[in-house]
Amino acid sequence: LEVSVPEGSWRVFAFTTGPISECTHADFLNIEYPNLLDGSAVRRFIDVTHETYYREAGDWFGTTLTGVFTDEPSLMAPIQPSFRDGQTYPNLPWVSDLPEEFQARAGYPLVDALPALVADVGGAAIQRRCDFWGTIGQLLSTRCHRQIGDWCESHGIAYTGHLLWEERIRHHVCLHGDMLECLRYFGWPGCDALESITRDDDPSGFALRTLGAKYVTSAAHIYGKPHTMCETFGITAPKPPAVFEHVLDGNRSPL
Repeated sequence: LEVSVPEGSWRVFAFTTGPISECTHADFLNIEYPNLLDGSAVRRFIDVTHETYYREAGDWFGTTLTGVFTDEPSLMAPIQPSFRDGQTYPNLPWVSDLPEEFQARAGYPLVDALPALVADVGGAAIQRRCDFWGTIGQLLSTRCHRQIGDWCESHGIAYTGHLLWEERIRHHVCLHGDMLECLRYFGWPGCDALESITRDDDPSGFALRTLGAKYVTSAAHIYGKPHTMCETFGITAPKPPAVFEHVLDGNRSPL
């Protein structure tokens, strides 16, 4: 790559495409991850999973089987050290038609926004970041979650489960673009409380769990959902139901 640069002081940004698993927990597990911004990839996922469920157990849909659970789907775009070489790479979600989609929504070329996504470039940076992540949130919510949610609704079951890291609001953008917009298409929005941290054991950890549940219940209120759900008894030692009730009841009083 060669370019002629006028005299002066310049900052040069280089953007490349790469595997979506880099610097994520998919990287840690040494597995690949689907691009949830690609509607055709999500449609293929539905074909090999949900359509198989319906073919094998469709008679139980809506009665014995009331929902399909999804566990932590995300954009896989946090900025963190790679599990492979320890280097930190800013990850940005991408799909082939993103430049066209961004232009249509924001009214200016995507290339003008890219530097603002990884560096402080002045007064326009905030608006450009909002334009970018707003576009990403809309694409993720419609191409992934609405597509799955519509399939579930048309087959008499709920699209349920929970998104990744709903506890910390700073993760909502880089992992989902717009987490509340994604939850719009869940029949039963959900969260998890796997560690079941009590207020006495760890006040800050307890607060995070209750915040995660609060965001989800807020989505249910906003979109008029009849239920929410919580993943509880996974990967940790079994605990009495009262422990989980203690964690989730934190939503009933100020923290």
